[in-house]
Amino acid sequence: MWRKAWKPLFGIGVGVPVVYCSVGFATVKSFESLSLENQQQVPKFVERSVRFFESNYRVGRCGATAACIVADYSYYSFFFKRKYKDQQVDIQERNEYFHPAYERGAQRTLKTLEDLGGIFIKLGQELSMMKGIVPDEYVAAMEKLQDNVPSISYDEVRYVIKKSFGDNVENLFQSFETEPVAAASLAQVHKAVLFDGTRVAVKIKYPKVTHFMNIDLYMHDLFSNWYGRVQPEYKINPKSKEHIYKQFKKELDFVNEAQNMKRCEKNSRKMKMLYVPFVVDKLVANDVLTMEYIDGYKVNDLKAIEQHGWDKTEIAKTILAGLADQIFIHGFVHADPHPGNIFIRPLEDDPKQCQVVLLDHGLYAEIDDDFRMKFSTFWKHVVNQDNNKLKEICDSWNITHYDLFASLMLLQSYDGVKLDSLLLEEVASAPTGDEDDGGSNPITMLIKESHLDRKRWMEMMASLPPQIHLVLRSLFISRDINVQLGNSVNRFEVMARSAISAISPEKESSGTDW
Repeated sequence: MWRKAWKPLFGIGVGVPVVYCSVGFATVKSFESLSLENQQQVPKFVERSVRFFESNYRVGRCGATAACIVADYSYYSFFFKRKYKDQQVDIQERNEYFHPAYERGAQRTLKTLEDLGGIFIKLGQELSMMKGIVPDEYVAAMEKLQDNVPSISYDEVRYVIKKSFGDNVENLFQSFETEPVAAASLAQVHKAVLFDGTRVAVKIKYPKVTHFMNIDLYMHDLFSNWYGRVQPEYKINPKSKEHIYKQFKKELDFVNEAQNMKRCEKNSRKMKMLYVPFVVDKLVANDVLTMEYIDGYKVNDLKAIEQHGWDKTEIAKTILAGLADQIFIHGFVHADPHPGNIFIRPLEDDPKQCQVVLLDHGLYAEIDDDFRMKFSTFWKHVVNQDNNKLKEICDSWNITHYDLFASLMLLQSYDGVKLDSLLLEEVASAPTGDEDDGGSNPITMLIKESHLDRKRWMEMMASLPPQIHLVLRSLFISRDINVQLGNSVNRFEVMARSAISAISPEKESSGTDW
């Protein structure tokens, strides 16, 4: 019986997927061949069918890439165990053995992220800043996504603007450059001039980002859960993940981003060396954000810094002090301060000095006053190394293992903090010095520490409150910028000054002097 049945079953098993994929491919390509205006005229069921097939493709592409990476890694793992058996292998030798699998996996991942775009580009950008946590091959491959991101056509840009404001580009701007000056994970930026001569940057959201946000977040969730199984110490609890995804969705609302820019500008007015572009309110909508155009360089452009004779230490100090005040003084934290979102330019009244410009204000962490004050007090007791007080604060947040939480916040071993020479009351005005991060790669040292006490680390990570994750992201990224600028600023002292300012009214914030 089975001999007679296998051919029809095989035909169905092969034929159905082939027909399904063929119909899906033809439907999507036919839809995409239409102009954007005509796409809006097709029946809703056709558009839903297109989105359905595209969603299936995105899931299938992710699944296929993940399967190839897992299979490749498993193959190397099998022979690695056979070769070394119970031998102790150092991390460098292990990485060299797995290098071919890591390299192929990194390139497969890069191609998939570039193909799918949207939030997957953001995932790749995050991977590029996780040196010491993910293999170096992935970090190197994903760095491409910091600068080289696929963009949409000018016809699509015109359509988004007309849909948002009910008028053509020519009637809203004196001039509008057809090629984007920058492309990011969720949007691209065009240079334009208003009719009054003001130069502006116009940020256009990619149309497909909104369509696929939910399915992309679902795939992101699956990926993070899988990585949490491989590296349990980095598993994020469901409540925290829900909070992060909520903030990501807010990032899609450019009206909300405009409000964030205004709030950040207000909070930063005392810092002469830190600047936030102004917003053109009449040209702001959910999918379009018009703001002041900024001429400048990326903060990690060391060649430009050298040519202008700017002080790398002062640049890093401005960024870290601004971030510290956002956390401890204002409770409103820029959660995506990577080098592409921070420009530097000559100060208008003194070109020999450098001004830092904060861009891309879509993703923010908002901290309530109770948490902010406790967090400030926590840093004070980190300086004091008052373990009883640290444990008391962590207990109030239901965070287990206060010492590991302190290490996570410092991005190094808590026991390695070197502030013994500073009295607590002097921290707010103490000059900064070289940062003692405990080695050339403190993140790697922290990872090693976590592996030595894996169970406690996993328990601590699972107990973190939702609002701390985006703050940690900001700390992590800013630490990387400090390293790129020569690692000349002691982050601990800068953070401590601002924290103590928050709980000591007589102290000024760390940013007021810079």
